[in-house]
Amino acid sequence: MNGDSVSKRLQKELMELLMSNDKSVTAFPDGENLTRWLASIRGPDGTVYEDQQYKLSLEFGPNYPYSPPNVRFVSKCYHPNVDTRGVICLDILKEMWSPLLTVENLLLSIRSLLAG
Repeated sequence: MNGDSVSKRLQKELMELLMSNDKSVTAFPDGENLTRWLASIRGPDGTVYEDQQYKLSLEFGPNYPYSPPNVRFVSKCYHPNVDTRGVICLDILKEMWSPLLTVENLLLSIRSLLAG
């Protein structure tokens, strides 16, 4: 995809996130750079992560949405699928990525990972 296509897709996803009724996940571009976002995930209820707010960074490459974004926890998160650098081991961030997935889908999947 070219830069304009990536920008249009990210603008569309931002609007969907802003209009979403699910406030357990949020994400916004980091300043003027539309390819770098900051996200927030509320820890799932009934887990050790409950009442915690986790910050994540997302970086979208020139092939997005055909390649997954680079996502990592900025906040410390003690979970077997999150390494000490905040890198997340999740299949949809690798071989199971689909261009049909959105930022909201991705963040909700990471939140579900914390619940599991």
